[in-house]
Amino acid sequence: RQATLYLGSVPIFYFPYYHRTFDKHPSHVTLTPGYRSRYGPYLLSAYNWHWTTNFAATFHLDYRQRRGVGLGPAVQYDLGRLGEGEASYYYTHDDNAGKDPAGFPINPHRHRINFSHQAMLNTNLTAKVAVREQSDAQFTRDFFEGEFHRDPQPRSFLEVNQAWPNFTLDVLAQAQVNEFFETIERLPDVKLTGLRQQLGISPFYYESESSVGYFRHKFAEVSNLSTNVPPDPFAAFRADAFHQLLWPQSYFGWLNIT
Repeated sequence: RQATLYLGSVPIFYFPYYHRTFDKHPSHVTLTPGYRSRYGPYLLSAYNWHWTTNFAATFHLDYRQRRGVGLGPAVQYDLGRLGEGEASYYYTHDDNAGKDPAGFPINPHRHRINFSHQAMLNTNLTAKVAVREQSDAQFTRDFFEGEFHRDPQPRSFLEVNQAWPNFTLDVLAQAQVNEFFETIERLPDVKLTGLRQQLGISPFYYESESSVGYFRHKFAEVSNLSTNVPPDPFAAFRADAFHQLLWPQSYFGWLNIT
């Protein structure tokens, strides 16, 4: 009540009364206008609604003067013991798609699909799956630049982790979903880690790391229009183990030797 907003020492707005609730609104619209040399004038709009505390959805409808219309839904959910995750789809007919790094024109029908889910299957047993598929390598850079800077080549994978007091077991499976991203496939990669632990009442400690996996190196496809054929993928089986016995000692209250 009776609030004045200042810019420096200059009063620029007066609020006789202002009220705002921090609860999530059942539904609302957000509008983000702007201008970029890449887009021209643009308006990004989203209709958001929260059906329940465990489910929310957003529908995006965007217009970029130089690029055209883009749209798609996104949902977030929490299934309790079955886990939680999010899924989204975005499509645009790009009026100025340009060319890929190899100099070939990008198909104007551009899209991406994101899905991730994480669940605790049992006590100390967790699983996570992520699928990131997009029409071309430049899609995220062109329309979701913040995400592109954080992760220019998003991975698709399945990961399972089991933890015990002294050991952890990790299983990772990763495949090449987007042919234009060079990928080391892991089909799968299994790792058993022995955390540092005391051997009985002795002064000795033990730790280890053992892994086994099948790996395949798949090169990126340059373009559907390219006559350049990428090198054939190559694969290898690998197993290794590291075991260590330790005898830590402390002297003079400040010197530690292992």
